[in-house]
Amino acid sequence: MFKVEGDFRSAGLLFTGSEWDTCAYHSQQAAEKSLKAMLCELDIDVSKHI
Repeated sequence: MFKVEGDFRSAGLLFTGSEWDTCAYHSQQAAEKSLKAMLCELDIDVSKHI
């Protein structure tokens, strides 16, 4: 979750600076990492590539 928080903070800063494409990238990364963390907590196997 440490990396999620970093991506989320980065997205916020980029949003404020009108860097929309990079903001969207970091937002997507935060969402994906959050989902993977939740799946790991539920003991669901998370492959790097599906």
